[in-house]
Amino acid sequence: MGVLDMAVSQRAFERFRVACPAVFALLLQVGCVVQPTFDPKQNHNEIDEVAFVHYVAGQPVLTFDEGCRVVLIAADGGEKYGDFEARFAELESRGCVRDYWGLKPNNLLDRGTLAYMVFNLCDLPHGVGTFLTQYGHLSDRRYALREMVYRKIMRHGATYKVPTGDEVLGVLASAEDYLAKSGRFDSGERVLLAPGHEAE
Repeated sequence: MGVLDMAVSQRAFERFRVACPAVFALLLQVGCVVQPTFDPKQNHNEIDEVAFVHYVAGQPVLTFDEGCRVVLIAADGGEKYGDFEARFAELESRGCVRDYWGLKPNNLLDRGTLAYMVFNLCDLPHGVGTFLTQYGHLSDRRYALREMVYRKIMRHGATYKVPTGDEVLGVLASAEDYLAKSGRFDSGERVLLAPGHEAE
């Protein structure tokens, strides 16, 4: 291989290396990437809501089912739904999850999915991106995360990154703070255990 060929190959490799994260994120958005799974040792359905919130705080990752449960507890102020099917149906009825994502209960909860759930649960004002994704599928979670970052409810980061349980609680508490400061409700009595600390 000549010097020119080697230079071209190196440039091509660098372009591929730089593009990889963006390509992965795009494929994840359109459902072309296999979602990672996790099987916790503790069955969270066997513990009550108070113990569950404490359990979430200590977890390095959460499953989609665990994420659905903690989001609904934060939204409703208590436990109302006993299994994944009921939780998913309720969140779908509120426009907070989409069936086409194809997420299973033991798939990992990523930042994009969390952002989409909380953004729509809080009924936050739409930007151009989130408004358009109401009528299509592409990049819906990415645009939701962008809006959450803009409102300082979440930090910058890739949609496919997986937050810890404590970070998830921080997002929910930060969303509660945001709604209280914008006059949406009185935050005198918190559902979660600590004030928001996700975005600083």
